[in-house]
Amino acid sequence: LLFTMAQDKSGLDVDMDTLIRQSYIYYEGEPETKYYGLSQYYMGKYYFLNDSITECEECFQNVVNNAKKRGDIDLQCLALEKLSRSIVLSNKRLSVIYAKKAVDLYSNQKNAKIANLILYMLNLANCYILDNQKDSSFFYLRQSQRYLNRISDNSMPKYVYHSLSRAFYYFNEKDSALFYSRKAIDETSDVKLMVFYSCCLEECDSLESAERLLRICSAESNDKLKYSSYMELCKLSCKRINDKQLSTDIDSLERFADKYMLDLYSQKGKYFEENINQG
Repeated sequence: LLFTMAQDKSGLDVDMDTLIRQSYIYYEGEPETKYYGLSQYYMGKYYFLNDSITECEECFQNVVNNAKKRGDIDLQCLALEKLSRSIVLSNKRLSVIYAKKAVDLYSNQKNAKIANLILYMLNLANCYILDNQKDSSFFYLRQSQRYLNRISDNSMPKYVYHSLSRAFYYFNEKDSALFYSRKAIDETSDVKLMVFYSCCLEECDSLESAERLLRICSAESNDKLKYSSYMELCKLSCKRINDKQLSTDIDSLERFADKYMLDLYSQKGKYFEENINQG
């Protein structure tokens, strides 16, 4: 359990259950303890990463019940946020309910961290977007934007601006999507955000600018983002008649898709082997 928590704190999502399953099985018999809640939470994250929706939903619901009984608001909110994300495509209305409950619970905490509250609000806004509740989504996005003035965390503006951009993009407000996407990449040189900015440029018919940026992204990023870059380049090429570059980009798309999958399985195998060697 501690090893899994350390990985999670480092920002590493490892969809292997080698270690956490031992803790999950051990603490299943102690449903009133904090360690039961934590084991269920990380087991739920494992299922979430592997698209086992029914299993992860059950784990996160167990966490909510456990944390509620113990008065652990932080863990309860984390589980509610994950619950909302796990079902956002299958049950949009229930996803909104879970996400809103996390915001309401966390905002009433005395020692609530503004950065965490912003992230919970952004998740709620995303749930509203996918449920086509435009006014509600922008209410929480604007709330998040106002909270930026109260924190010194330089990493937060990019999340807020990118979320605003995605919302405008979803509701087909192209110029606003482009504006906030530009603000997001002004905060950071994150290649993933640059790929999305290129999509906004493309939607605003700035095809040459979009292509230039995607070529830069395809040269500087990892295989997963190279795949995303070439996917957008192919879409862009399809908008033009007799584009000779299209076949080359499709070849690159296939190559980096294969490389990404090989790298992914190689990393999983290495992780599994290291943990076996460690006993």
